[in-house]
Amino acid sequence: MAGRSKETVYVSSTYEDLKDHRAALRTALEKAQYDVECMEKYAAFHAPPVDKCLADVAACDVYVLLIAHRYGYVPQDGNPLRQSITELEYEQALDYGKPCLVFCVQDKHPWSPEWMDFDEPARGRLKALRARVTAAHGAGFFTTPEDLASQVQSALQARQRAAAPPPAPDARRIPFELPPAANTYFGRPAQRADLLDRLRCGQSAAVVGAAGMGKTALAAVVLADLLGLRGERLADSPFPDGVVFLDLYALQAQPEMVWDRLASRLHGEAFMQRAQPRQRATEACRGRRVLVVIEGAEVADGQTPRADLPTLLSVLSPENRTLVLTRSSAQVLPAQTVSLARALAPEDAAALLDDLTRDTLAPDLRQRVLTLLQGHPLALYWAGNLLARDDDDPALLIGDWERGALPSLSDPVNAGHTLRWLFDRSARSLDAPARQALGLCARLGAAPVPLALVEAGMGDDAREALKRLVQQGLMRREASLSAHWAFCHVLAHGYAREAIAAPEEGAQQRLADWLHEALPAVVGSSARPCAVDEAQVGRLLAHAQAVLLADPQGRLIRTLAGTLLYSVRNRLVELGYSTLTHRALVNVDAWFEQLLPSVARLTSMQRERGVILSRLGDVLSLQGDLAGALQTHRHALAIRETLVRSDTTNEDWQFDLGISHERVGAALFALGDMFGAFQAFLAKLVIIERLVQTDKKNLRWQRDLSVSHEKLGNVQLAKGDLPGALQTYRVALAIIERLVQLDTTNVGWQRHLSVSHEKVGNVLLAQGDLVGALPHYEHRLAICERLALVDATNAGWQRDLSVSLIKRAWVFEQQGDGQAALESAQAGLRITERLAALDPSNATWRNDLSWCRGLIARLSRLSPAA
Repeated sequence: MAGRSKETVYVSSTYEDLKDHRAALRTALEKAQYDVECMEKYAAFHAPPVDKCLADVAACDVYVLLIAHRYGYVPQDGNPLRQSITELEYEQALDYGKPCLVFCVQDKHPWSPEWMDFDEPARGRLKALRARVTAAHGAGFFTTPEDLASQVQSALQARQRAAAPPPAPDARRIPFELPPAANTYFGRPAQRADLLDRLRCGQSAAVVGAAGMGKTALAAVVLADLLGLRGERLADSPFPDGVVFLDLYALQAQPEMVWDRLASRLHGEAFMQRAQPRQRATEACRGRRVLVVIEGAEVADGQTPRADLPTLLSVLSPENRTLVLTRSSAQVLPAQTVSLARALAPEDAAALLDDLTRDTLAPDLRQRVLTLLQGHPLALYWAGNLLARDDDDPALLIGDWERGALPSLSDPVNAGHTLRWLFDRSARSLDAPARQALGLCARLGAAPVPLALVEAGMGDDAREALKRLVQQGLMRREASLSAHWAFCHVLAHGYAREAIAAPEEGAQQRLADWLHEALPAVVGSSARPCAVDEAQVGRLLAHAQAVLLADPQGRLIRTLAGTLLYSVRNRLVELGYSTLTHRALVNVDAWFEQLLPSVARLTSMQRERGVILSRLGDVLSLQGDLAGALQTHRHALAIRETLVRSDTTNEDWQFDLGISHERVGAALFALGDMFGAFQAFLAKLVIIERLVQTDKKNLRWQRDLSVSHEKLGNVQLAKGDLPGALQTYRVALAIIERLVQLDTTNVGWQRHLSVSHEKVGNVLLAQGDLVGALPHYEHRLAICERLALVDATNAGWQRDLSVSLIKRAWVFEQQGDGQAALESAQAGLRITERLAALDPSNATWRNDLSWCRGLIARLSRLSPAA
């Protein structure tokens, strides 16, 4: 889609009944230079090709849904939920995070009975679909084909104004991430020129060589030659949309982590939060002229949980280019490869050694070293730093090496033994604090380590110790971050983990205590909903995972594991960071998996395991992985059933079991299994009713009783049973109203009450009872206004207020009060504009913004005086 001046619009509707409307709409949009995809494209087929329809929805820029009085054709093959093509297309648009514009024919507009559904189940499913989409997105209401064309065109124009990000934020989102560079680069002129030519021509490339041969340093110097050290030549290069550096050593070649990082670097953490990582990355890469640099590609070997390289790169689009750095020539095409099979030329090796030792070696010693090192870049780097120190006699060091009869560095199989000898000799020369710092850093993962965390583990000696590690060539200061250190090479990290003893138990606890304080501070002290630095949080989560994995006894459950599972998770959910939430929960899940069996079997631990799985399932559901969510929630359900059987008097465990039934029901509901969902929700209701009978003063259970009724009402609504849903929702509303009267300060109950009013209002609106719906929307609005004042940083509450204002505007519009509708919509727009300005990459807020503007444009035509 790159290069078009207008967007591709997919028009989804039933076929025969809306032919004239689609024709008028297509003519109007094509005149405005939009690309239009609609049913007429498939006219040659006996039945619409479902796969082709869904592929076109996935590729479109905007999805437009038209609803009249027919549910539509239901494919028989591969459609267990018996959804119409129109509803399948709508589901696809949701899965891919597409902006959805919904237009329904006005109920009072004349319509031929020939094109209306009167029989079940089509009539009920149409009602449910209409109620669902109007509640989720709002709707424009059309009459004639010309009226529809005018409304859609106005909405698209308003959306374009809303969706176009401001120039400055867009420029800041162009990433420029170079690989770590050597202090000074020597040699490889032919390979340097070859790689530069390939990249200058906009080609993908690969650098292949053994460990320590300088692949990363070569990539860094060539990219700096091409793009400038700060990206000053990026705009005029073949990669104007940026450079992303993916370190597979740090990301462990795990596909979800790799894809999420790629998407976040290109579009921000909030981009397509509800989508799965593969979808996020695919959409983030689409049409982007970006270079993706892959460090450590050889670890992408396909061994679980690692993916192979083709799988990791499967999200890229044809416009993307790659620069792969790997030890394995089998992973890349020979025609794209720059090989570093040979060591540095003698003169280049000598220049590098002289630079490292500052020309202090006597000529004979210098020659002996060069003979031993054989031009191996990493060996030169480590040995040069050793020889530059004053605490060891260079002649003795060289003599030790010569007497060791170590394997040749040119031996591809055994060179690692010699590199390990050099590392061990470097580590042996360190003083105790430096060795302690090296051991701490090695066990905090591959991400750059903040000085404050090392100080927490070992005290005030940390800074000087890290300086000595830099002098020794084992670590480097991370130039892009303040007071952070990283290993100079992946081999140094691996060797340090093997050679240096693990931190003593007290140091491990101090690391956990520091992270226990730091993580909530980073995610919880935000003054604005989207001010979290996701890169910083990601690094801290990586360190937390490393600390937890060294705790098989489960001692860190109340500090670090509990912090991630509760306070950090809760705040990330509140702010809308589902990817970071998932990472935090995966960290706790991995911690539980490595606990000693005797610890993991404890009932207290099993209870926490149920919480972990339940919350993981919630995130998977939010990201669209409904099958994964269902499986995870069923695992939690099985654990909680076992706990309840072991002690039927434990009411907390009974409540947990009810929550698991509810989560399973929600997953089944989203998958379209209404019978299974109803049974699961009913099981939850039975448990909660029993608990309420045992203790009617337990307000928490009373509140959950209201939730249980709401869930059953959702199923009734989805099945088209509007009277049944209304009755059930009113039971839920009555319960939460009583609770709020008991405690008017409970903001959680206040929000629940607002949602309950909205549900009742939605059903009444779907039944055409505008007078009855309006008071419920007014109640919800009043509550949302109060909550928005309580916490202006809570993005969810702010959006609730905006949605409430828009819902009220729809009712006013249907009642014919265009002026009141316009004023309410304008108030909602002001809130939505503030949210969208906080994070222009948030697709939900941008979609809200486009809807608000489209609604206001329509209302302005109805109320010209305004």
